[in-house]
Formats: sequence, structure tokens, C-alpha cells
Amino acid sequence: MNTHVEKTKENKRQSVANAVTQKQGGGEPTFQFVDNRPEAITQRKLQEMANNSPQAKQVAQLQLMANKRSQALTIQHDTTMSTIQRMVSVDLLTDNDDKKKIRAKGNVEDFQGGTSAGTHGWVGVTSYRSRYEITDGTHEDTGSVGPLKNDFTNPEAGHVLAKQNGGDGADTWNIFAQDGGTNNGKYKSFEISMRNDLNKYDDDDEVTFTSYLAGVDIEEGGNIADEGLSDAMSISSEDSDFYSYKIIFKVVG
Repeated sequence: MNTHVEKTKENKRQSVANAVTQKQGGGEPTFQFVDNRPEAITQRKLQEMANNSPQAKQVAQLQLMANKRSQALTIQHDTTMSTIQRMVSVDLLTDNDDKKKIRAKGNVEDFQGGTSAGTHGWVGVTSYRSRYEITDGTHEDTGSVGPLKNDFTNPEAGHVLAKQNGGDGADTWNIFAQDGGTNNGKYKSFEISMRNDLNKYDDDDEVTFTSYLAGVDIEEGGNIADEGLSDAMSISSEDSDFYSYKIIFKVVG
């Protein structure tokens, strides 16, 4: 009787048994609870099968790849957000009433990422010319434009050093009242040519850009719109009548 009771108690203990294992490197036992109920054993076997199945491994691999890509995109986003926009600054080397010499020097990587032209810059410019030199120490590309006449009645705010080539539109030394037709014509072609040559070189290759502005009384920081209005008001009625007469004569004659 006692033996049967003891066996029953032992079976119950086994259903919620404490498995005895030995610690590594030591002789003292440690106890780990193991649920030996039939449903618990079945659940462990199903979990083990799922972990070892090809489908489970594929899902785990896809999840790992997704996590890595997510981390890479996060790093890329953070790097992009922390990038500092670089612009090359221009220096005023000659500052006379009738001529301004403006120069920008740096590496190819500096000549990019400019900004749109502001409303103030040099006024009174009647002609101008520009030139660039790009070199890697062995080869050199150069380009030039002008002198170009600057006759206008409705000027635009034009860059001395183009926006696409790193020109700062907020720098009044880099902006001047420029004839719109030339700004979007010959000078634009010159700016594009410089951009194309810049793209041929490495970031650390050297660039020198020089521009000359000429006039009678060139002023710094003038309002570009006022310059256009001043030029329009300077046309007298006699000039207008004479111009009309020439047009009529040409048509009739």
C-alpha cells in the first residue's frame, strides 16, 4: 500500500519534474523547471519543428535582410540631413569706380550648390567679361566670354559666378544688374560650358574664376529694380521722337 502511494506521488512529481543538471566546471547540482505535461511536450516539439523548417529559416532570413536595409536607410538619411551645403565665395581684388575685379578660387567640389540671385548687387555696369581655369596639375580646361555690352532698360539680377557653379546669390559682390537677353544667352552658354568642364575633374582639382565689371560709376549693393527704372527714366522725349521718326522713315522709305 505504501509502495503504491509512493509511486503515485513520484509520477505526479514527474509531470511537473525538476530536472537535475550539473553546472559546468562544478559538482553542485542546479535545478531547472521542466513542464512534462503532454500538451507542453507537444508544444515544444511543434516549436522545434518550426524553428528547423526551411520555411521558418526563410522567414527569419528575410526578416534579417529587412532589418539590415532599414538600418542602412536610416544611416543614409542621417548622413544626407547632416550634409553641409558648400558654396565658393568671391573676393574683390580691384575696387575702382570704373572697374571691379572679382575672383573665386578653390577646389572643384566648392564650385557647386549655389543659390538664386537676390535683389541687390553691383549697379552701373556697362560691360563685363569672365574667365575660368580648371586644372589637375597636368591637364587644364579654360573658357572665357566677353567683353559683353550691358545695355538694358529692364535688367535682371545676374550672377557673376553662376548658381550652378557655386555662386552665392545673397553675396552682393556676386550679383549685378545684367541685361536679361545676355544673361540668358551668351553668358548662360559660358556658364554651362564651365559646368561641363567642372564635371570632368576630381573634387580636389583646382579652379580659378575671374570676372571684370566696367562702368562709369559702379556702386555696390544697389537695388536691381531701381537700376532698370533709372535707365528707363533717362530716355528723354526727344530720344523717343527721334527713334519713332527713324522707324517711320525706314518703313516708308
